[in-house]
Amino acid sequence: MIIENASNITCLFDITVIPELKNTKKLSNEQQKGTRGELILSCLKPADTVVLLDEHGKEFRSIEFAEWLQKEQHTARRLVFRNRGAVWVFSSNVSTSK
Repeated sequence: MIIENASNITCLFDITVIPELKNTKKLSNEQQKGTRGELILSCLKPADTVVLLDEHGKEFRSIEFAEWLQKEQHTARRLVFRNRGAVWVFSSNVSTSK
């Protein structure tokens, strides 16, 4: 996708949907977290900057977010946004990988 704003700054981005796990009845919560974490990690590259979006995280007004995003685009090769909480971070195989 391509988004262009009023300042004529073009932003390219892709959306990747991590599928829900199937047949999880026999897996413990920790195993499910680990499997989800591995799926997420398989989509990341070593130089990625991961931003976790959480309802309890820092809040930005639109202009503040645009300024933050512009600053990050200059320093990060690729920004990856992850939403729906950060439960997967707490599985041991994911939290120690970065």
